Amino acid sequence: MDATFAIRAAEERDLPYIQLICDEGGLASLTDVADVSVAVGDEGLPVGFIHIETVTDDTRPAANGAYVYPVAVLGAWQRRGVASALVAHAFEERGGLRLVACKPSQGFYPKVGFEPVPWERIAVRIARDCELCVAREACGPVPFALSGAGAR
Repeated sequence: MDATFAIRAAEERDLPYIQLICDEGGLASLTDVADVSVAVGDEGLPVGFIHIETVTDDTRPAANGAYVYPVAVLGAWQRRGVASALVAHAFEERGGLRLVACKPSQGFYPKVGFEPVPWERIAVRIARDCELCVAREACGPVPFALSGAGAR
């Protein structure tokens, strides 16, 4: 399969494909396409997506910003630059990005310029999701940020 794809804003008609990607990755479903970009293959169908959640009201001002929540790619399209391109696209649109990565994805983010950051730089409600998660020990969450200096 050729790895040609384009990135565009998600549309309502993309939701079933986004759901398929979520199901394959064991992720919670998205209910709308607000703040979602998709990578589409030659047939115009989504093969990956990135959702950005913007936090502007955190009790710690240093934790406000754009959060990757999540980025996911169909298995058949992984290791073809789709996730990296989605992150680069989001960074171009939003500037700095933050996220909390679980063990399986922690190796990916440094490859695209993210660096570990203290939990104090993560929005309280996002950090709380990790604190209250029943799978926290197995997940081993690590907070990351991508700033202008670290962007690739």
